[in-house]
Amino acid sequence: MWLKIAQFFNEKFIAFLKWRIRHVSDQRFILILSVFLGIEIGVIVVALKSFVYFIKEFFEGDLFQGVDRFIIVILPIIGISLSVLVIKIFAKGKLEKGIPYVLYSIGRNSSFIKKINRFIQAITGGLTVGFGGSVGLEGPVVVTGSAWGSYYGSFFHLNSRHTTILIGCGSAAAISAIFNAPVAGVIFVLEVIIANLNIVFIIPLLISAVVGTMVSQLLMGEEVLFHFTEIDPVKNRELLFFILLGVICGFLSIYFMKMIYLVENQIGKIKQKKQRLLIGGGILGVLILFFPILYGEGYYALAKIIRGDAYGLTDGTFFGFSYGNDWILLGFLLASMLLKVFATGLTRAAGGIGGVFAPSMFMGGLAGFIFARALNLLFPDLLLSETNFTLVGMAGVSSGILHSPLTKIFLIAEITRGYDLLVPLMLLSAISFAIKIYFESHSFYTKQLALKGDYIIHDKDKTVLQDIRMNAVIERDFVTVKEDGMLGDLVEAVARSTRNIFPVVGEERELKGIILLNDVRKLIFKSELYQEKQIKLLMSKPPAIIDISDSMEVVMDKFDKTNAWNLPVAKNGRYEGFLSKSKIFSIYRSQLRKQTRELG
Repeated sequence: MWLKIAQFFNEKFIAFLKWRIRHVSDQRFILILSVFLGIEIGVIVVALKSFVYFIKEFFEGDLFQGVDRFIIVILPIIGISLSVLVIKIFAKGKLEKGIPYVLYSIGRNSSFIKKINRFIQAITGGLTVGFGGSVGLEGPVVVTGSAWGSYYGSFFHLNSRHTTILIGCGSAAAISAIFNAPVAGVIFVLEVIIANLNIVFIIPLLISAVVGTMVSQLLMGEEVLFHFTEIDPVKNRELLFFILLGVICGFLSIYFMKMIYLVENQIGKIKQKKQRLLIGGGILGVLILFFPILYGEGYYALAKIIRGDAYGLTDGTFFGFSYGNDWILLGFLLASMLLKVFATGLTRAAGGIGGVFAPSMFMGGLAGFIFARALNLLFPDLLLSETNFTLVGMAGVSSGILHSPLTKIFLIAEITRGYDLLVPLMLLSAISFAIKIYFESHSFYTKQLALKGDYIIHDKDKTVLQDIRMNAVIERDFVTVKEDGMLGDLVEAVARSTRNIFPVVGEERELKGIILLNDVRKLIFKSELYQEKQIKLLMSKPPAIIDISDSMEVVMDKFDKTNAWNLPVAKNGRYEGFLSKSKIFSIYRSQLRKQTRELG
């Protein structure tokens, strides 16, 4: 019976697909799917934020009143352990983490994202952050939205480029629903996820973003969302100080990048996963014990600062005695800001799931407040707006780390319900971003992919080149000659070949050199030299040798540097064939035309 039911629905689905192809174009169908994605991701975001909020309130509620505060040390270990357990049960212990996985899937895997990511990233991210993991929920939610977009593309048999648009829709809905910021959600996709996008496909991104925001507002209102409306008028004399803060944020973003990789690499050297979990989670717990504002994303701390309750952050801490002492407060916040990157690195290295979007905004916000409060203390007549500097600072560090200045500019503008801070946001974000890329050209999301040669999405030429496979362009019809052979052997090879290049190989087919027909043309007509001239004396060194594992980007770089039109290919030193620049260009043009047609 069940088999017949399944067969019935399968037949109906196939009939629907045929009807859809005949009557609804891909572009229109994507618009329809973008609405469903917005609704779905909006609901997921609300559920996730509510789940994390519930856990935090649970541990801060009456149930734990009077319980020894040192219990907070083990909370991160519990949360990360639960995350690891979920991954072990449902993903067999292997889970590709974060936005870099989305970028890799688009660039290297035809926009295919594993179905398990439709739920598991959100669940494990919620457990990690809810129990104190010092990371953000944005990364897991973006992966979740992207996974649903990829699933819809696969389910409805759309091509990879249209599936990529749906991935963008899911990502836009995720950011929009978290912050009630649809414009920032769309710009995030254009800056980080899909840079080369036809203008036609911005519409579905906008639809998903707006629908995700509406669902989030409808279900959750503004109770647990991150939003501020209390900002002060911007004074012209403050612009110089925003520029100085931009410089500070630029160097803080460099500090963040270097330190998080250092922490993750050091903890990663611990071979046993259980030991990594206990050591990383334990150290994190101790940090949270002394600096409670490192618990979770940290947005609540920024909310307190902006609403004028910075001293409330020291309540119940070892710094509680400092109430009313501004310099001790600033020392506490400075230490918290610098330690946030360690807390984030420990969380991720121990096995927790989460991103750096929130930690980077946390660091920038604290930097802005510390900067403004310190100057106000030193120069009381300045009267810098600490609220504005905190908000603008949130955009600064994040712009540098994530290479997404426009996203942060519009994000802060949207969560403050206006564009009064637009000029300082533009100044600070641009300066921070410029300093960061001067010292480090890759964002946090792309650095690991770049080291592996997998990040090529934001360069249109590279995007096309990555679709060209080495085996499709290797030419193997070149006639080889032996290194220990004579000119007569070469003449026989010339008679059998249609090429003018002859690779010279050893006994194990190791590449020794090449012979160009033009270099020996006069000799081949002198039969008296056939048994006198040795091939090894006639061969020359090739301008460059391509390894069969080289990416197309590396291959084209070798062609450019040598000005050659043909280069030999080797695998572990053994001759494999030749690559022709003209053939690569021909395939490149075909791929470019294909992508243009797919994008409509």
